[in-house]
Amino acid sequence: MSNTGIPVNASLILDAVLYKGDNSKVIDDPNYLDGSAVYSNYPGMVLLDTKSLGTGVLAGDMVLTIMWDSSGTETFDILVQITKDGGYDYEIMFMHEDTVNDFGTTIINKFDPKSNYRIIIKSISQSEIALDYIKLTPVFPGSMVSATRRVINNSEVIEVVDRGKSTITGNGSRATSKAINFNKLFAETPDVYIGSPSSYLATSAENKTPQGCTCWFNHVDGTGWSETHTFTWLAIGSVKVPYAPALPL
Repeated sequence: MSNTGIPVNASLILDAVLYKGDNSKVIDDPNYLDGSAVYSNYPGMVLLDTKSLGTGVLAGDMVLTIMWDSSGTETFDILVQITKDGGYDYEIMFMHEDTVNDFGTTIINKFDPKSNYRIIIKSISQSEIALDYIKLTPVFPGSMVSATRRVINNSEVIEVVDRGKSTITGNGSRATSKAINFNKLFAETPDVYIGSPSSYLATSAENKTPQGCTCWFNHVDGTGWSETHTFTWLAIGSVKVPYAPALPL
């Protein structure tokens, strides 16, 4: 019998304080989860180390959201590493300007339920860094997020996932953008996640509307790039329920 049912069907929120590395420290601040966060101000400090999460805990497409803050400007402050069965799987650096969603940085990663994964986040600068928590949210492509219906502008809506793939070609500068259209019209602006097509490209979604958004790709070391990559995007939001009458307000 598979043991993946419960973890795969619920978001995992891992408090950085409970998974902090030996050479980092904890600070108290009511603005963070449970009133504390992991702090560093020197490169090489381990902010978070999940150790082995065990077979089946992470499975399928998941959005990894890293909630952190930094005093740095134009410096690369954290290194995120994901290992699979003890070996390298994914690695990317982030600077303060790459953060979105209230200082949250997102990564889309596909996890093999038969493998053991470990997530490590390290400081790579002398900036003051506070890591609050990480969240892993499973995504079921084309599926319903919640069965709870609600009303927006007199129309009944339901939460769904939309996804797609596109290509991006660098223009020789550090930052390059690509406008995309969603496959469906959302009733309101959805949450959008852009998967990084390379370990040296940090991503963000800007100018979001119910119809689409602009995807930005920034080279993590500040240099220009011109390759062509395929990337995945995910949009989670409300769409109108077909032919369903509006509920009374």
